[in-house]
Amino acid sequence: MRVTAKQVAEKAGVSMATVSRVINRNGYVDASVRARIEKVMAEVGYVPNRTAKNLATGRTRTVGLIITSLQSPYFIRLTEGIQDVLENKGYHLLLCNTKFNTKIELENLQLLREGMLDGVITSTGNLTHEVMLGLVRQNYPMVFINRVFDELKDEATRAGFVMGDLHYAGLNVTRYLLEQGHRNIAVLYGAANSTSNQFRLEGMSQAYAALGLRVRPELLRCVANPPDPSSGLNDKEGAWAYSETLELLQTHPEVTAILVFYHPMLTGIMQALREVGRNVPDSVSLIGFDDFPLAPYLDPPLTVMDQPVYEIGRAAARLLVHKIEDATLRVAEPIVMKPEFIIRRSCAPVANRYPALAAE
Repeated sequence: MRVTAKQVAEKAGVSMATVSRVINRNGYVDASVRARIEKVMAEVGYVPNRTAKNLATGRTRTVGLIITSLQSPYFIRLTEGIQDVLENKGYHLLLCNTKFNTKIELENLQLLREGMLDGVITSTGNLTHEVMLGLVRQNYPMVFINRVFDELKDEATRAGFVMGDLHYAGLNVTRYLLEQGHRNIAVLYGAANSTSNQFRLEGMSQAYAALGLRVRPELLRCVANPPDPSSGLNDKEGAWAYSETLELLQTHPEVTAILVFYHPMLTGIMQALREVGRNVPDSVSLIGFDDFPLAPYLDPPLTVMDQPVYEIGRAAARLLVHKIEDATLRVAEPIVMKPEFIIRRSCAPVANRYPALAAE
C-alpha cells in the first residue's frame, strides 16, 4: 500500500504543510525538523505522487534542453551549467539531442505543448524557426541560446535570450590574424542561416573593413549536406571538413589561416592539413571557437575564442525558471556575455613564415 504524506506527517509529529515544504523544497523548515521528516520518509518508503502534484499545480517541474550534438564539448559545458541551477531550484532536466534531425526536434517541442515540460531551453538551428515563434506567441516559456528572433524584438512574450558576444568574437579573432599579416583567411562553419554564424561573420567583415579590405566569399565554406563518414573519421561534420579543407587548399593555396566555428570539424581539418603537408602554424594558422579539454595539449596547442559556456548555461536556466514562475509578459532584452580570447601556439605572423605573402 502506498504511504501518504499524511502518514509521514503523523509519524514525524508535524503538520502536512511542513511535510509539503520539505517535499517541494519550498519554504523554510528548521534543519532538525527537516532531517526528522526525511528520516521518516526513508523509513516508511515514502515516494511523492508527482502525477497528482502536477495535476494540482499545473507544473511538472521538468525543463527540456534541446541541443544538436553530444559530440561537442560546448554542449557538455552548457548542460552542466543548466543542470546545476535547475537542481538547486528543484527542477528536473530532460535532455534532447536532435542530431541535426528536425523531426526529433519537433517531437520534443511537442512535449511542451502537451504539458509534459514547464519550459524549454534550446540551442538549435533555424529549421524550426516558425514553430518556435508560434510557441513563444502562445505564451510558452522558452529561452534561446545564441540566437535571436528579429520578429520578437518589440513583442511582449515569455521568451528569453542568452548569448555569447559572437560579433565581438568574429571581430577580434579576425583583427588578430590581420595584424599578423594574414589576408587570405578561410572559414569553415555550420549552417549558413545560423544566427551564431551570421554574428561571427559580421564581426569578421567589420575587421576587414577597418583596413579597407573585404572578406573573400570563396574562402567561406558552410555545411550544406554533410557526406557520410569517410577517410577514417567517425563523424559526418569531421568528414565534411576533411574533404572541404582538401578542396579549399587545392584551389586556394594562398590561404594562410583557417577559422573553425564548430569544434567537431577540427578532426577533419587537421587530418587534411597533415595530408597536404601544411603544418600548423608553420604554413597555416588555425583558430577554433570554444575551448575544450584537449586544446592546450594539441601539437601545437590550439588558439581559441572561448565563450563562457558554463555561465551561459547557468544564466539560461535562471532566466527560464523566472519565466516559468512569473507568467508576466515582457519584451526580452538579450543577456550578452563576453568571450575570452585564449592565445596559444597555433598562429604565427605571415612574415615569419611566408615573406612573399606578407603584403598584397
